[in-house]
Amino acid sequence: MPDVRIADFDSGENNPSTSDLPNHNNLSQWDSIYASKLSHSLHAIGIRMVQVMEPFKNKLSIDAALRISQAVQRAHPPFNRKRFQSGLADALKPLELKARMLLIAGRVITELPESPKEAFPVLLDAVENGLEGFEAWPLIEVVAIRGLGHFSLSMRMLAHMTPYFTGEFAVRPFLKLRRDAALRQMLAWTRHKNEHVRRLASEGCRPNLPWAGKLPELLGNPQLTQPILDALHDDPSAYVRLSVANHLNDFSVAHPDHVKNMLQRWEKAGSSFHQPLARRALRTLVKQGDAEALRMLGVEQTAQVDVRSFQVMAAEIEWGGDVHYECELFNPAASEVQVFLDIALHFQKGNGSLARKVFRSRRFSLTAKESRKVKGKFSFRPITTRRYYPGSQGIELVVNGVPGKVFPIQLNAP
Repeated sequence: MPDVRIADFDSGENNPSTSDLPNHNNLSQWDSIYASKLSHSLHAIGIRMVQVMEPFKNKLSIDAALRISQAVQRAHPPFNRKRFQSGLADALKPLELKARMLLIAGRVITELPESPKEAFPVLLDAVENGLEGFEAWPLIEVVAIRGLGHFSLSMRMLAHMTPYFTGEFAVRPFLKLRRDAALRQMLAWTRHKNEHVRRLASEGCRPNLPWAGKLPELLGNPQLTQPILDALHDDPSAYVRLSVANHLNDFSVAHPDHVKNMLQRWEKAGSSFHQPLARRALRTLVKQGDAEALRMLGVEQTAQVDVRSFQVMAAEIEWGGDVHYECELFNPAASEVQVFLDIALHFQKGNGSLARKVFRSRRFSLTAKESRKVKGKFSFRPITTRRYYPGSQGIELVVNGVPGKVFPIQLNAP
């Protein structure tokens, strides 16, 4: 009877630099970061970065702001760095990342030429000569703030600047103000030679983009962005295909049939990368136990998988500690079955009620009459993307979308 430990629930690959047990907190946070391309370095080095990273807001510290001002001054010598820096350190301290970005962008604007035709080349020169990642973000945002009346120029600028960070946030105001023109531009970007620009075509018009809010018109009418996804779903870049999958997943709650129909149509057309894309695009529906979505991924919800045991190692968890669990699954059938194993946490809310959240785990197969043990953990270490409250919580094993018994756990106050 094999005994397995899951090292990375997102990829299913062992990583010697991480714990041999899955940390669902880090993976959930990582998914959000990776999908949004908040930094090229995160995209490159992967999940290990999540476990040691400093707060995001520090990416736009006073030192970063000074480097931004230096780059802009090199591109535009009249830029008044002394005025830009005046009181900036104190103004930045209480702010979170996005507010810091807007503050820096506003100060840059006051020192640039008033005309976008004169100001935007300065921004481009600054990012092309030393700025990238988060430090390029305020300059890209200037295009959104100052460029709404200069659509064509702004679109060209975003295409040039997005490889240095991402233009997905800056393009949103254009979608709100000139939706049809912006969507036409994004469809044209699907043919761009640069993968970052092609990704911008999909990511920028996601109906529910993290950190950017929802676009109700697009969320209510998935046909509007369908041509863009049709053009990119078989893109040679995995980076672009990831955006397409996340884009589809945004629609899965309100338009599950649309998502499944598009994936089935692409599969029939002979998509080269269908299964990985479909698995990510259907992840919300899989968490909801959607039988058709599971079937599209080769998992039959009706297949019998017996849960022989599910144990929580300690029912009382110290603040910031881990809840460890172990389960044993058995396939009583005479043929192999596919298994999606998820963990659902029932978190205490501020009002005393519980909120259920399913965390993706792993897919594996069980041969005929095979039994398998799986061990894992969930960390209650405080993170910026979720707030914990002490008191009664719950943990639940979900097999092929079928919920199981909820085991109570107690999270002690700090």
